[in-house]
Amino acid sequence: MKFTGFVLSLLFLLVTSFSAMAQKDKKKIKFAADVIEGSKPLGGKETRRLLGHVVFTQDSLIMYCDSAHLFSDNSLDAFAHVHIKQGDSLNLFGDLLKYDGNKRFAKLEKNIRLIDKGMTLQTEHMTYEVGSKTATYIGGGVIHSEDNVLTSETGYYFASGRTLAFKRKVVLTNPKYVVNSDTLHYTTSNKVAWFYGPTWIRSKTNTIYCENGFYDTAHDLAQFKQHAFINSSKQNLKGDSIFYDRKKGFGKALGNIVITDTSQHLIVTGDYSTHNELTNVSYVTGHALLQQQSKKDTLFLHADSLKAVALTDSAALLRMRETHRKKGLSDEIARDSVPLLRTMYAYHKVKFFQSQLQGKCDSLVYVYSDSTMHLFQHPILWSSDNQMTGEFISISTANGEINLLTIINAAFIISKEDSLRFNQIKGKNLTGYFYGNKLRKVYVEGNGQTIYYAKEKNKRTGVNKADCTDMLIFLKDNQVERISLLNKPDGTMYPPQELDPKELRLKDFKDRTNQRPKKLADIFIWESPSGS
Repeated sequence: MKFTGFVLSLLFLLVTSFSAMAQKDKKKIKFAADVIEGSKPLGGKETRRLLGHVVFTQDSLIMYCDSAHLFSDNSLDAFAHVHIKQGDSLNLFGDLLKYDGNKRFAKLEKNIRLIDKGMTLQTEHMTYEVGSKTATYIGGGVIHSEDNVLTSETGYYFASGRTLAFKRKVVLTNPKYVVNSDTLHYTTSNKVAWFYGPTWIRSKTNTIYCENGFYDTAHDLAQFKQHAFINSSKQNLKGDSIFYDRKKGFGKALGNIVITDTSQHLIVTGDYSTHNELTNVSYVTGHALLQQQSKKDTLFLHADSLKAVALTDSAALLRMRETHRKKGLSDEIARDSVPLLRTMYAYHKVKFFQSQLQGKCDSLVYVYSDSTMHLFQHPILWSSDNQMTGEFISISTANGEINLLTIINAAFIISKEDSLRFNQIKGKNLTGYFYGNKLRKVYVEGNGQTIYYAKEKNKRTGVNKADCTDMLIFLKDNQVERISLLNKPDGTMYPPQELDPKELRLKDFKDRTNQRPKKLADIFIWESPSGS
Protein backbone atom coordinates (compact mmCIF):
# COMPACT_ATOMS: atom_id res chain seq x y z
CA MET A 1 0.00 0.00 0.00
CA LYS A 2 2.84 2.39 0.90
CA PHE A 3 4.66 1.53 -2.33
CA THR A 4 1.49 2.08 -4.37
CA GLY A 5 0.93 5.43 -2.66
CA PHE A 6 4.49 6.45 -3.45
CA VAL A 7 4.03 5.57 -7.15
CA LEU A 8 0.79 7.50 -7.36
CA SER A 9 2.40 10.56 -5.75
CA LEU A 10 5.32 10.34 -8.14
CA LEU A 11 2.99 10.09 -11.12
CA PHE A 12 1.06 13.12 -9.89
CA LEU A 13 4.25 15.15 -9.52
CA LEU A 14 5.40 14.15 -13.00
CA VAL A 15 2.04 15.06 -14.58
CA THR A 16 2.00 18.39 -12.73
CA SER A 17 5.56 19.12 -13.77
CA PHE A 18 4.93 18.28 -17.42
CA SER A 19 1.75 20.40 -17.34
CA ALA A 20 3.63 23.39 -15.90
CA MET A 21 6.37 22.93 -18.50
CA ALA A 22 3.73 22.78 -21.25
CA GLN A 23 2.12 25.96 -19.94
CA LYS A 24 5.49 27.66 -19.70
CA ASP A 25 6.37 26.51 -23.23
CA LYS A 26 3.00 27.78 -24.43
CA LYS A 27 3.84 31.25 -23.10
CA LYS A 28 7.36 31.22 -24.45
CA ILE A 29 7.82 33.47 -27.49
CA LYS A 30 9.26 31.68 -30.49
CA PHE A 31 11.08 33.60 -33.22
CA ALA A 32 12.70 33.58 -36.64
CA ALA A 33 14.50 36.22 -38.73
CA ASP A 34 17.03 36.71 -41.51
CA VAL A 35 19.64 37.81 -38.95
CA ILE A 36 19.67 36.86 -35.26
CA GLU A 37 22.41 38.42 -33.17
CA GLY A 38 23.71 36.91 -29.94
CA SER A 39 22.45 37.88 -26.54
CA LYS A 40 23.70 41.24 -25.18
CA PRO A 41 22.69 43.29 -22.19
CA LEU A 42 20.31 46.15 -23.02
CA GLY A 43 18.43 48.19 -20.44
CA GLY A 44 19.34 45.77 -17.68
CA LYS A 45 18.05 42.74 -19.62
CA GLU A 46 19.70 40.16 -21.84
CA THR A 47 18.64 41.01 -25.37
CA ARG A 48 18.73 39.45 -28.81
CA ARG A 49 18.55 41.64 -31.88
CA LEU A 50 16.57 40.34 -34.89
CA LEU A 51 16.74 41.81 -38.40
CA GLY A 52 14.86 41.17 -41.66
CA HIS A 53 11.55 39.30 -42.02
CA VAL A 54 11.21 38.95 -38.28
CA VAL A 55 8.46 36.57 -37.13
CA PHE A 56 7.34 35.92 -33.53
CA THR A 57 4.81 33.30 -32.51
CA GLN A 58 3.11 32.58 -29.21
CA ASP A 59 0.32 30.04 -29.22
CA SER A 60 -2.11 31.26 -31.94
CA LEU A 61 -0.58 34.76 -32.09
CA ILE A 62 1.77 35.70 -34.94
CA MET A 63 3.77 38.97 -35.02
CA TYR A 64 5.75 40.34 -37.98
CA CYS A 65 8.13 43.33 -38.21
CA ASP A 66 11.32 44.58 -39.91
CA SER A 67 13.47 44.49 -36.77
CA ALA A 68 13.10 43.75 -33.06
CA HIS A 69 14.67 43.31 -29.64
CA LEU A 70 13.75 40.07 -27.85
CA PHE A 71 14.37 40.24 -24.11
CA SER A 72 15.19 37.46 -21.70
CA ASP A 73 12.04 38.13 -19.63
CA ASN A 74 9.84 36.93 -22.55
CA SER A 75 9.04 40.40 -23.88
CA LEU A 76 9.96 42.23 -27.06
CA ASP A 77 10.09 45.58 -28.85
CA ALA A 78 9.25 45.51 -32.56
CA PHE A 79 9.97 48.24 -35.13
CA ALA A 80 8.63 49.16 -38.59
CA HIS A 81 5.85 47.43 -40.49
CA VAL A 82 4.56 45.76 -37.34
CA HIS A 83 1.79 43.25 -38.07
CA ILE A 84 -0.05 41.21 -35.44
CA LYS A 85 -2.30 38.39 -36.63
CA GLN A 86 -4.68 36.45 -34.39
CA GLY A 87 -7.17 33.92 -35.68
CA ASP A 88 -8.61 34.01 -39.17
CA SER A 89 -9.73 37.63 -39.36
CA LEU A 90 -8.01 39.97 -36.89
CA ASN A 91 -5.00 41.92 -38.18
CA LEU A 92 -3.29 44.72 -36.30
CA PHE A 93 -0.71 47.05 -37.86
CA GLY A 94 1.54 49.81 -36.49
CA ASP A 95 5.02 51.34 -36.49
CA LEU A 96 6.12 50.39 -32.94
CA LEU A 97 5.18 47.49 -30.64
CA LYS A 98 5.96 46.61 -27.05
CA TYR A 99 4.78 43.12 -26.16
CA ASP A 100 4.79 41.31 -22.81
CA GLY A 101 4.63 37.57 -23.52
CA ASN A 102 3.92 36.65 -19.91
CA LYS A 103 0.91 38.95 -19.62
CA ARG A 104 0.12 38.57 -23.33
CA PHE A 105 -0.28 42.33 -23.55
CA ALA A 106 0.64 44.52 -26.55
CA LYS A 107 1.15 48.27 -26.76
CA LEU A 108 1.31 49.88 -30.22
CA GLU A 109 2.25 53.39 -31.36
CA LYS A 110 1.84 55.41 -34.57
CA ASN A 111 -0.12 54.69 -37.77
CA ILE A 112 -2.14 51.92 -36.14
CA ARG A 113 -4.75 49.98 -38.08
CA LEU A 114 -6.92 47.19 -36.68
CA ILE A 115 -8.73 45.23 -39.42
CA ASP A 116 -11.38 42.62 -38.70
CA LYS A 117 -13.85 41.37 -41.34
CA GLY A 118 -14.49 44.60 -43.21
CA MET A 119 -14.01 46.89 -40.22
CA THR A 120 -10.93 49.12 -40.00
CA LEU A 121 -9.93 51.04 -36.86
CA GLN A 122 -7.25 53.74 -37.14
CA THR A 123 -5.51 55.49 -34.25
CA GLU A 124 -2.09 56.54 -32.95
CA HIS A 125 -2.03 54.82 -29.52
CA MET A 126 -3.47 51.39 -28.74
CA THR A 127 -3.18 48.53 -26.27
CA TYR A 128 -4.27 44.97 -27.04
CA GLU A 129 -4.96 42.13 -24.59
CA VAL A 130 -4.41 38.87 -26.46
CA GLY A 131 -6.33 36.62 -24.10
CA SER A 132 -9.57 38.64 -24.09
CA LYS A 133 -8.99 39.96 -27.64
CA THR A 134 -9.64 43.50 -26.43
CA ALA A 135 -8.15 46.60 -28.08
CA THR A 136 -8.19 50.00 -26.37
CA TYR A 137 -7.28 53.39 -27.82
CA ILE A 138 -7.08 56.88 -26.36
CA GLY A 139 -6.44 60.25 -27.94
CA GLY A 140 -8.83 59.74 -30.83
CA GLY A 141 -9.67 57.06 -33.35
CA VAL A 142 -11.53 56.48 -36.63
CA ILE A 143 -13.59 53.40 -37.58
CA HIS A 144 -14.53 52.54 -41.18
CA SER A 145 -17.21 49.87 -41.71
CA GLU A 146 -18.82 49.87 -45.16
CA ASP A 147 -20.91 53.10 -45.34
CA ASN A 148 -20.29 54.05 -41.70
CA VAL A 149 -17.43 56.19 -40.40
CA LEU A 150 -17.11 56.60 -36.64
CA THR A 151 -14.79 58.83 -34.62
CA SER A 152 -14.30 59.23 -30.86
CA GLU A 153 -11.68 60.23 -28.31
CA THR A 154 -11.63 56.85 -26.54
CA GLY A 155 -12.62 53.42 -27.82
CA TYR A 156 -12.61 49.71 -27.06
CA TYR A 157 -12.84 46.80 -29.47
CA PHE A 158 -13.93 43.38 -28.22
CA ALA A 159 -12.93 41.06 -31.05
CA SER A 160 -14.72 38.01 -29.63
CA GLY A 161 -18.11 39.71 -29.99
CA ARG A 162 -16.95 42.11 -32.73
CA THR A 163 -18.23 44.97 -30.58
CA LEU A 164 -16.83 48.49 -30.26
CA ALA A 165 -17.45 50.83 -27.34
CA PHE A 166 -16.82 54.56 -27.69
CA LYS A 167 -16.75 57.47 -25.26
CA ARG A 168 -16.47 61.24 -25.55
CA LYS A 169 -17.18 63.18 -28.73
CA VAL A 170 -18.53 60.15 -30.60
CA VAL A 171 -19.57 60.87 -34.21
CA LEU A 172 -21.06 58.20 -36.51
CA THR A 173 -21.39 59.41 -40.12
CA ASN A 174 -23.58 57.62 -42.66
CA PRO A 175 -24.64 58.95 -46.12
CA LYS A 176 -28.20 59.24 -44.74
CA TYR A 177 -27.53 60.69 -41.28
CA VAL A 178 -24.97 61.78 -38.68
CA VAL A 179 -24.98 60.56 -35.05
CA ASN A 180 -23.39 62.57 -32.22
CA SER A 181 -23.23 60.81 -28.87
CA ASP A 182 -21.51 60.79 -25.50
CA THR A 183 -21.29 56.99 -25.29
CA LEU A 184 -21.96 54.55 -28.12
CA HIS A 185 -21.52 50.81 -28.61
CA TYR A 186 -21.39 49.36 -32.12
CA THR A 187 -21.49 45.70 -33.19
CA THR A 188 -19.88 45.19 -36.57
CA SER A 189 -21.48 41.78 -37.19
CA ASN A 190 -25.05 43.11 -37.28
CA LYS A 191 -24.25 46.86 -37.64
CA VAL A 192 -26.29 47.87 -34.59
CA ALA A 193 -25.36 51.00 -32.61
CA TRP A 194 -26.40 51.34 -28.95
CA PHE A 195 -26.64 54.78 -27.33
CA TYR A 196 -25.88 55.58 -23.69
CA GLY A 197 -26.09 59.25 -22.81
CA PRO A 198 -27.17 62.33 -24.82
CA THR A 199 -27.38 61.37 -28.51
CA TRP A 200 -28.39 63.34 -31.63
CA ILE A 201 -29.21 61.79 -35.02
CA ARG A 202 -29.52 64.33 -37.82
CA SER A 203 -30.65 63.73 -41.41
CA LYS A 204 -32.18 65.74 -44.25
CA THR A 205 -35.70 64.80 -43.14
CA ASN A 206 -35.53 64.98 -39.35
CA THR A 207 -33.55 65.38 -36.14
CA ILE A 208 -33.72 62.71 -33.42
CA TYR A 209 -32.62 62.94 -29.79
CA CYS A 210 -32.46 60.35 -27.00
CA GLU A 211 -30.37 59.36 -23.99
CA ASN A 212 -30.75 55.60 -24.43
CA GLY A 213 -31.60 53.38 -27.38
CA PHE A 214 -30.29 51.60 -30.46
CA TYR A 215 -30.05 52.05 -34.22
CA ASP A 216 -29.84 49.08 -36.61
CA THR A 217 -27.89 50.75 -39.42
CA ALA A 218 -28.27 47.76 -41.78
CA HIS A 219 -32.07 47.76 -41.65
CA ASP A 220 -32.69 51.42 -40.63
CA LEU A 221 -34.56 50.33 -37.50
CA ALA A 222 -34.28 52.22 -34.23
CA GLN A 223 -35.66 52.62 -30.75
CA PHE A 224 -35.10 55.73 -28.66
CA LYS A 225 -35.72 56.19 -24.93
CA GLN A 226 -35.26 58.76 -22.15
CA HIS A 227 -36.33 62.28 -23.21
CA ALA A 228 -36.61 61.04 -26.79
CA PHE A 229 -37.98 63.19 -29.61
CA ILE A 230 -38.10 63.36 -33.42
CA ASN A 231 -38.29 66.80 -35.06
CA SER A 232 -39.11 67.33 -38.73
CA SER A 233 -39.70 70.56 -40.62
CA LYS A 234 -43.38 70.80 -39.65
CA GLN A 235 -43.93 68.19 -36.92
CA ASN A 236 -42.25 67.28 -33.65
CA LEU A 237 -42.77 64.04 -31.67
CA LYS A 238 -41.83 63.34 -28.05
CA GLY A 239 -42.36 60.17 -26.01
CA ASP A 240 -40.95 57.90 -23.31
CA SER A 241 -40.06 55.38 -26.01
CA ILE A 242 -39.99 55.88 -29.79
CA PHE A 243 -39.62 53.14 -32.41
CA TYR A 244 -38.64 54.24 -35.94
CA ASP A 245 -38.34 52.33 -39.24
CA ARG A 246 -36.64 54.75 -41.63
CA LYS A 247 -37.07 52.53 -44.72
CA LYS A 248 -40.82 52.15 -44.21
CA GLY A 249 -41.18 55.69 -42.90
CA PHE A 250 -43.04 54.31 -39.89
CA GLY A 251 -42.79 55.59 -36.33
CA LYS A 252 -44.37 54.44 -33.07
CA ALA A 253 -44.27 56.16 -29.68
CA LEU A 254 -45.27 55.01 -26.19
CA GLY A 255 -45.85 56.97 -22.99
CA ASN A 256 -46.25 60.73 -22.41
CA ILE A 257 -46.54 61.47 -26.14
CA VAL A 258 -46.49 65.06 -27.38
CA ILE A 259 -46.94 65.78 -31.10
CA THR A 260 -46.52 69.38 -32.21
CA ASP A 261 -47.61 70.44 -35.71
CA THR A 262 -46.20 73.93 -36.21
CA SER A 263 -47.89 74.42 -39.60
CA GLN A 264 -51.37 73.89 -38.10
CA HIS A 265 -50.65 75.27 -34.60
CA LEU A 266 -51.58 71.89 -33.14
CA ILE A 267 -50.43 70.01 -30.06
CA VAL A 268 -51.60 66.41 -29.57
CA THR A 269 -50.87 64.36 -26.45
CA GLY A 270 -51.62 60.73 -25.57
CA ASP A 271 -50.27 57.36 -24.44
CA TYR A 272 -49.71 55.63 -27.81
CA SER A 273 -49.05 57.00 -31.27
CA THR A 274 -48.10 55.83 -34.77
CA HIS A 275 -47.07 57.84 -37.82
CA ASN A 276 -46.54 56.73 -41.42
CA GLU A 277 -44.39 59.18 -43.39
CA LEU A 278 -45.28 57.55 -46.73
CA THR A 279 -49.07 57.71 -46.31
CA ASN A 280 -49.02 60.78 -44.02
CA VAL A 281 -51.34 59.10 -41.53
CA SER A 282 -50.93 59.64 -37.77
CA TYR A 283 -52.81 57.91 -34.99
CA VAL A 284 -53.01 58.72 -31.25
CA THR A 285 -54.91 56.95 -28.48
CA GLY A 286 -54.94 56.71 -24.69
CA HIS A 287 -55.93 59.99 -22.98
CA ALA A 288 -55.74 61.56 -26.45
CA LEU A 289 -55.97 65.36 -26.32
CA LEU A 290 -55.77 67.85 -29.19
CA GLN A 291 -55.01 71.52 -28.66
CA GLN A 292 -55.47 73.94 -31.55
CA GLN A 293 -54.21 77.42 -30.90
CA SER A 294 -55.53 80.56 -32.54
CA LYS A 295 -54.87 84.25 -31.94
CA LYS A 296 -57.95 84.58 -29.75
CA ASP A 297 -58.45 81.19 -28.10
CA THR A 298 -57.39 77.54 -27.83
CA LEU A 299 -59.60 74.57 -28.64
CA PHE A 300 -59.14 71.47 -26.44
CA LEU A 301 -60.56 68.21 -27.82
CA HIS A 302 -60.54 64.73 -26.27
CA ALA A 303 -61.55 61.40 -27.79
CA ASP A 304 -60.72 57.73 -27.42
CA SER A 305 -58.67 57.98 -30.63
CA LEU A 306 -57.39 60.70 -32.94
CA LYS A 307 -56.27 60.17 -36.54
CA ALA A 308 -54.70 62.75 -38.84
CA VAL A 309 -54.52 62.22 -42.61
CA ALA A 310 -52.64 64.44 -45.06
CA LEU A 311 -53.32 63.71 -48.73
CA THR A 312 -51.60 65.29 -51.70
CA ASP A 313 -53.68 68.07 -53.26
CA SER A 314 -54.09 66.51 -56.73
CA ALA A 315 -55.51 69.68 -58.27
CA ALA A 316 -52.59 71.76 -57.00
CA LEU A 317 -50.12 69.14 -58.27
CA LEU A 318 -51.63 69.25 -61.78
CA ARG A 319 -51.50 73.06 -61.80
CA MET A 320 -47.82 73.02 -60.75
CA ARG A 321 -46.96 70.46 -63.46
CA GLU A 322 -48.77 72.49 -66.11
CA THR A 323 -46.86 75.62 -65.07
CA HIS A 324 -43.55 73.73 -65.32
CA ARG A 325 -44.41 72.42 -68.79
CA LYS A 326 -45.27 75.91 -70.03
CA LYS A 327 -41.88 77.13 -68.80
CA GLY A 328 -40.13 74.22 -70.51
CA LEU A 329 -39.16 72.69 -67.18
CA SER A 330 -39.39 69.09 -66.02
CA ASP A 331 -42.82 68.22 -64.65
CA GLU A 332 -41.20 66.32 -61.79
CA ILE A 333 -42.43 68.03 -58.65
CA ALA A 334 -40.70 67.63 -55.28
CA ARG A 335 -43.01 65.92 -52.82
CA ASP A 336 -42.45 68.54 -50.12
CA SER A 337 -43.52 71.36 -52.45
CA VAL A 338 -47.01 69.94 -53.10
CA PRO A 339 -49.74 71.22 -50.76
CA LEU A 340 -51.39 68.64 -48.50
CA LEU A 341 -55.09 68.36 -47.74
CA ARG A 342 -55.22 67.71 -44.01
CA THR A 343 -58.09 66.04 -42.19
CA MET A 344 -58.39 65.08 -38.52
CA TYR A 345 -60.70 62.28 -37.34
CA ALA A 346 -61.77 61.90 -33.71
CA TYR A 347 -63.92 58.97 -32.78
CA HIS A 348 -65.79 57.61 -29.82
CA LYS A 349 -66.63 59.82 -26.83
CA VAL A 350 -65.56 63.08 -28.41
CA LYS A 351 -65.78 66.15 -26.21
CA PHE A 352 -64.25 69.59 -26.73
CA PHE A 353 -63.89 72.87 -24.87
CA GLN A 354 -63.22 76.43 -25.95
CA SER A 355 -64.17 79.59 -24.10
CA GLN A 356 -66.80 80.44 -26.76
CA LEU A 357 -67.71 76.94 -27.97
CA GLN A 358 -68.17 73.52 -26.36
CA GLY A 359 -69.50 70.26 -27.74
CA LYS A 360 -69.72 66.49 -27.66
CA CYS A 361 -70.54 63.66 -30.09
CA ASP A 362 -69.53 60.11 -30.87
CA SER A 363 -67.24 61.00 -33.79
CA LEU A 364 -65.92 64.13 -35.46
CA VAL A 365 -64.12 65.11 -38.66
CA TYR A 366 -62.17 68.36 -39.01
CA VAL A 367 -61.12 69.54 -42.49
CA TYR A 368 -58.26 72.06 -42.29
CA SER A 369 -58.61 73.43 -45.82
CA ASP A 370 -61.92 75.13 -45.04
CA SER A 371 -61.75 75.01 -41.21
CA THR A 372 -64.93 72.95 -41.04
CA MET A 373 -65.88 70.60 -38.20
CA HIS A 374 -68.42 67.81 -38.76
CA LEU A 375 -70.09 66.11 -35.77
CA PHE A 376 -71.74 62.68 -36.02
CA GLN A 377 -74.01 60.59 -33.76
CA HIS A 378 -75.81 62.44 -30.97
CA PRO A 379 -73.96 65.74 -31.51
CA ILE A 380 -74.47 68.62 -29.07
CA LEU A 381 -73.06 72.13 -29.36
CA TRP A 382 -73.08 74.92 -26.81
CA SER A 383 -72.32 78.50 -27.78
CA SER A 384 -73.00 81.31 -25.32
CA ASP A 385 -76.54 80.57 -24.00
CA ASN A 386 -77.47 78.26 -26.89
CA GLN A 387 -77.68 74.49 -26.96
CA MET A 388 -77.81 72.98 -30.47
CA THR A 389 -78.63 69.38 -31.37
CA GLY A 390 -79.52 67.28 -34.43
CA GLU A 391 -78.54 64.11 -36.25
CA PHE A 392 -75.60 65.84 -37.96
CA ILE A 393 -73.90 69.17 -37.22
CA SER A 394 -71.36 71.04 -39.31
CA ILE A 395 -69.46 74.15 -38.13
CA SER A 396 -67.32 76.47 -40.22
CA THR A 397 -64.77 78.57 -38.35
CA ALA A 398 -62.22 81.26 -39.11
CA ASN A 399 -59.57 82.66 -36.77
CA GLY A 400 -61.02 80.66 -33.90
CA GLU A 401 -64.55 82.01 -34.37
CA ILE A 402 -67.69 80.31 -35.71
CA ASN A 403 -68.98 81.62 -39.05
CA LEU A 404 -71.64 79.14 -40.08
CA LEU A 405 -73.60 76.33 -38.43
CA THR A 406 -75.52 73.63 -40.30
CA ILE A 407 -77.79 71.08 -38.56
CA ILE A 408 -79.31 68.27 -40.63
CA ASN A 409 -82.40 66.34 -39.42
CA ALA A 410 -84.09 66.97 -36.06
CA ALA A 411 -82.48 70.39 -35.68
CA PHE A 412 -83.14 71.90 -32.25
CA ILE A 413 -81.79 75.06 -30.58
CA ILE A 414 -82.69 76.02 -27.04
CA SER A 415 -81.50 78.85 -24.80
CA LYS A 416 -82.39 79.25 -21.16
CA GLU A 417 -84.65 82.17 -20.28
CA ASP A 418 -84.66 81.27 -16.58
CA SER A 419 -84.63 78.07 -14.52
CA LEU A 420 -88.03 77.00 -15.94
CA ARG A 421 -88.39 78.78 -19.27
CA PHE A 422 -86.54 78.17 -22.55
CA ASN A 423 -86.50 79.84 -25.96
CA GLN A 424 -86.69 77.12 -28.59
CA ILE A 425 -86.19 76.79 -32.36
CA LYS A 426 -86.90 73.50 -34.10
CA GLY A 427 -87.05 72.23 -37.67
CA LYS A 428 -85.93 69.56 -40.07
CA ASN A 429 -82.78 71.38 -41.15
CA LEU A 430 -81.27 74.56 -39.76
CA THR A 431 -78.58 77.03 -40.80
CA GLY A 432 -77.15 79.42 -38.22
CA TYR A 433 -75.11 82.53 -39.02
CA PHE A 434 -72.63 83.84 -36.47
CA TYR A 435 -71.04 87.27 -36.09
CA GLY A 436 -68.40 87.79 -33.42
CA ASN A 437 -68.94 84.22 -32.23
CA LYS A 438 -72.60 85.03 -31.45
CA LEU A 439 -75.62 83.47 -33.19
CA ARG A 440 -77.30 86.33 -35.08
CA LYS A 441 -79.53 84.70 -37.69
CA VAL A 442 -81.20 81.29 -38.08
CA TYR A 443 -82.83 79.86 -41.18
CA VAL A 444 -85.15 76.91 -40.52
CA GLU A 445 -86.09 74.72 -43.46
CA GLY A 446 -88.99 72.30 -43.05
CA ASN A 447 -91.36 71.78 -40.11
CA GLY A 448 -90.29 74.99 -38.44
CA GLN A 449 -91.40 75.60 -34.86
CA THR A 450 -90.42 78.22 -32.33
CA ILE A 451 -91.18 79.32 -28.81
CA TYR A 452 -89.63 82.52 -27.55
CA TYR A 453 -90.30 84.97 -24.76
CA ALA A 454 -90.88 88.55 -25.87
CA LYS A 455 -89.40 91.36 -23.78
CA GLU A 456 -89.51 95.10 -23.53
CA LYS A 457 -86.89 96.82 -21.42
CA ASN A 458 -85.86 93.45 -19.96
CA LYS A 459 -89.44 92.79 -18.83
CA ARG A 460 -91.21 89.69 -20.13
CA THR A 461 -94.31 90.75 -22.11
CA GLY A 462 -95.46 87.43 -23.55
CA VAL A 463 -94.55 84.14 -25.10
CA ASN A 464 -94.77 83.57 -28.85
CA LYS A 465 -95.55 80.14 -30.32
CA ALA A 466 -95.15 79.89 -34.07
CA ASP A 467 -95.28 77.10 -36.63
CA CYS A 468 -94.13 77.57 -40.20
CA THR A 469 -92.66 75.34 -42.88
CA ASP A 470 -89.72 77.71 -43.28
CA MET A 471 -88.74 80.63 -41.09
CA LEU A 472 -85.99 83.18 -40.64
CA ILE A 473 -85.14 84.22 -37.10
CA PHE A 474 -83.02 87.23 -36.14
CA LEU A 475 -81.33 87.35 -32.74
CA LYS A 476 -79.60 90.03 -30.71
CA ASP A 477 -77.67 89.31 -27.53
CA ASN A 478 -78.97 85.72 -27.69
CA GLN A 479 -82.56 86.97 -27.62
CA VAL A 480 -85.04 86.66 -30.52
CA GLU A 481 -85.39 90.10 -32.07
CA ARG A 482 -87.85 89.22 -34.83
CA ILE A 483 -89.13 86.29 -36.86
CA SER A 484 -90.05 86.08 -40.54
CA LEU A 485 -92.51 83.23 -41.19
CA LEU A 486 -91.92 82.33 -44.83
CA ASN A 487 -94.35 79.53 -45.70
CA LYS A 488 -97.73 78.61 -44.18
CA PRO A 489 -97.29 80.63 -41.00
CA ASP A 490 -99.28 80.06 -37.83
CA GLY A 491 -98.32 81.99 -34.69
CA THR A 492 -99.88 83.04 -31.40
CA MET A 493 -98.68 85.44 -28.67
CA TYR A 494 -99.74 84.44 -25.13
CA PRO A 495 -99.62 86.56 -21.98
CA PRO A 496 -96.52 85.70 -19.93
CA GLN A 497 -98.39 83.90 -17.13
CA GLU A 498 -101.15 82.24 -19.14
CA LEU A 499 -99.30 79.00 -19.91
CA ASP A 500 -97.41 76.76 -17.51
CA PRO A 501 -93.69 76.87 -18.44
CA LYS A 502 -93.61 73.07 -18.42
CA GLU A 503 -96.24 73.08 -21.18
CA LEU A 504 -94.06 75.33 -23.29
CA ARG A 505 -91.74 72.57 -24.42
CA LEU A 506 -91.57 71.44 -28.02
CA LYS A 507 -91.53 67.69 -28.71
CA ASP A 508 -88.14 66.01 -28.05
CA PHE A 509 -87.06 68.94 -25.85
CA LYS A 510 -84.20 68.03 -23.53
CA ASP A 511 -81.95 70.34 -21.55
CA ARG A 512 -78.43 68.88 -21.54
CA THR A 513 -76.70 71.62 -19.56
CA ASN A 514 -75.36 69.01 -17.12
CA GLN A 515 -73.31 67.50 -20.00
CA ARG A 516 -71.77 70.83 -21.02
CA PRO A 517 -68.01 71.01 -20.32
CA LYS A 518 -67.43 74.12 -18.23
CA LYS A 519 -63.67 73.66 -17.86
CA LEU A 520 -60.88 71.71 -19.52
CA ALA A 521 -61.04 68.77 -17.07
CA ASP A 522 -64.71 68.15 -18.00
CA ILE A 523 -63.86 66.91 -21.50
CA PHE A 524 -62.41 63.73 -19.94
CA ILE A 525 -65.78 62.96 -18.27
CA TRP A 526 -68.28 61.17 -20.49
CA GLU A 527 -72.06 61.08 -20.01
CA SER A 528 -74.38 58.80 -21.94
CA PRO A 529 -76.06 60.61 -24.89
CA SER A 530 -79.44 59.53 -23.53
CA GLY A 531 -78.74 61.16 -20.15
CA SER A 532 -80.64 64.31 -19.28
